Amino acid sequence: MTLPSGTKLGSYEIRSALGAGGMGEVYRASDAKLKRDVALTGAGGVIALVVVNGLVLLVRLTLEWPGSVPAWAVAAGLIVSICVGLVFGVWPAMKAAKLDPVEALRYE
Repeated sequence: MTLPSGTKLGSYEIRSALGAGGMGEVYRASDAKLKRDVALTGAGGVIALVVVNGLVLLVRLTLEWPGSVPAWAVAAGLIVSICVGLVFGVWPAMKAAKLDPVEALRYE
């Protein structure tokens, strides 16, 4: 799924596509809150969905059990993936943006 330039995702606005490969598509986006460019990708959630569907198919074929991945589980997985990205990516960046650059880079 390619996102066109100008698409808004929360506080981000897609500027251009940077590339695509084994880890998914990467986009250059502008963050309105931090006033800087960032790279966005949705590969983590997509990779997890592929792995889970592969495991379910493996179980169905080897053990002959009926099984499928329900739509609510797919939605929940994507929501958790997005939340993890926001909590462990955007939140620390916003905290660091409020610090002096030397303090933000200091390791203690």
